[in-house]
Amino acid sequence: LYFLRQTLHMLFQAQRYFADEIDDAGGMLRVGLYAHNVQTNDFRRRIESLQRGLAKQQFLREQFPLDPSIEKELDEFRSQFQEVPFLDLQLRPHPFLHMKSQLFGTAEAFRILNLPAMGALLRSHLAIRQRQTQGIGRGALSPDQFHGFIRAFDAQLDSLSPGKSDRVILTFTTGSQNQNPRSMRLDGEVLVAVSGYDCAPTLVDFMFVLFISEWPATAVEFDRYFPPCRPPFQLRPLLGPLKDQS
Repeated sequence: LYFLRQTLHMLFQAQRYFADEIDDAGGMLRVGLYAHNVQTNDFRRRIESLQRGLAKQQFLREQFPLDPSIEKELDEFRSQFQEVPFLDLQLRPHPFLHMKSQLFGTAEAFRILNLPAMGALLRSHLAIRQRQTQGIGRGALSPDQFHGFIRAFDAQLDSLSPGKSDRVILTFTTGSQNQNPRSMRLDGEVLVAVSGYDCAPTLVDFMFVLFISEWPATAVEFDRYFPPCRPPFQLRPLLGPLKDQS
């Protein structure tokens, strides 16, 4: 935990220190912290958290423009679920993020979230995720559900000039890359790379991570979401006197 905070804090400092240079180059560096306490199977509160993030994180909305159909589908999907009693929530352990996936895309590719067809795809994907958390089915998008999105995506590509359409690049990877002897000999190391249309459903999962995370802008906010901690006892003599990293 200590070294994780060290790494994130260094990135956060770089985010502020090089802000002007990164902005001049047309880039962005932001450090987000997963500070979520809603259970993965509590879909009502999960969607409420997502909607709060959609309203709060305007810089993300600029990078991921969402068609109004997405928010409409979120409202309708959330309404299916009842409130969970507060006592029941207190008895459940907090969730932890364990996601061995990376999403790579260009700004032109992320414009697919601005397609009306993305709303229906999001609704279908959430329904599958909800059944999976209940253990009642593995689930998959039907050909009709996915083909409707593909047709809309193709029409969007056809409307772009050749220069812009060539910049629509979307790829994600998922798998186990622990890179340690035990995993390589006993568990196996595996990596799957997917590109093109098939990346669209996983965009929904990444939306949840992005919009329910906190994105501190000041050192005080960073410390509030990830308080300073001491290194492991056996490493303290090697690290010397601890200094305030705020």
